[in-house]
Amino acid sequence: MSLEVFEALNEVVQRRHLNTQQNIATTPQQQQQRQLSVAVAASPTPETVREAPPEPAMDPTAVSEGSESSATESSDKLDTAAKRRKVGSIGASIKHSASILAQTIRNCEEKKDKRHQQLMEFEQRRLQLEETRNEVNRQGMASLAVAVTKLSSAIQSLISDQS
Repeated sequence: MSLEVFEALNEVVQRRHLNTQQNIATTPQQQQQRQLSVAVAASPTPETVREAPPEPAMDPTAVSEGSESSATESSDKLDTAAKRRKVGSIGASIKHSASILAQTIRNCEEKKDKRHQQLMEFEQRRLQLEETRNEVNRQGMASLAVAVTKLSSAIQSLISDQS
């Protein structure tokens, strides 16, 4: 029983450790992806040789901020979904571990009650045996007293017969 609890708790700790390591590993990757998306959005588009009417120029900082915020929002959504899955997975592991722990505690309590009941039965049998032994001893003493009395009577009758 204790082994099951240990294994379940160990599993939860290992999952949490792996998830923490994955988050640490994915954070630099996500930052690189954000930087790449910002750089791609901020880079000017190549102009063709043919002259076209000038497009309304947008402030490059406004473009990069918009791209960065949309990239941040999408990565936040991914982070939130990942966190939700992670929390759900950890929650399920904790729930599973708690149910194993509760079952183990129930089993332990049942065994404890059973041992207590067996101990009480054993004690009751011991008391019954002791009472039986005491009764046998009393009967033996009473029988011995009766035998001594009979012997005494027989001796007295023998003495009176000889006189």
